[in-house]
Amino acid sequence: RQEADERNKEQVKVISSHLKDKLAIYVENTSAEPKAALEAWESQIKAEAEDLKIESQGVELLHTIGSAYCFNAKKYFERQELFGSFRNAYHSVKETGRVMSDAYAMFKDAMELQRTYAELSKADENSITPEEKLRLEDSATKKGLQVLWKSGRLEIENKTHQACSAVLNDKTADKETLKRRAVAMRAMGEIYMAVKPDPDQIPNPFIQFETA
Repeated sequence: RQEADERNKEQVKVISSHLKDKLAIYVENTSAEPKAALEAWESQIKAEAEDLKIESQGVELLHTIGSAYCFNAKKYFERQELFGSFRNAYHSVKETGRVMSDAYAMFKDAMELQRTYAELSKADENSITPEEKLRLEDSATKKGLQVLWKSGRLEIENKTHQACSAVLNDKTADKETLKRRAVAMRAMGEIYMAVKPDPDQIPNPFIQFETA
């Protein structure tokens, strides 16, 4: 358990470092007018997002990471407002509920996968047809991919949230730097979440992954 925690901390540290470096392109560009600097940086992020979306499950991963960026940037700005802590608490509870819902869906898929494997193990005893056995095998493959995807997505989402929190609560950075990081993080999140698959993009042959 301790080893896993240490590994997680190290991974979050690396992700945080990369995120800081990416945001720094805008944050440190103080010589330009803020709006122009942000638009120039957004153009770069949009180009990168278009390249990333063609990777395996790129669109879904961009949506997942983008959602975490937007959520944490919104939390930062709400903390700065009067009564913002109340809205902050509300959104945190809402986000926790969504994550728990996703975790329950993954658990449900894992149980269904276990039942499918149980049926397959008793295939010979129950004298099922080759066609029915093939259907069960195909179902097990798809459910297995679902479980892998959802567990992987939850892990990515969790580490991204931790990295965002570290970047926006950095004790070594001044308030203006943190504010500019939050502005850039929100912009990047919105860009990632707006990414759409190309019309001619070939869908995954095994499963249509959920991204909501």
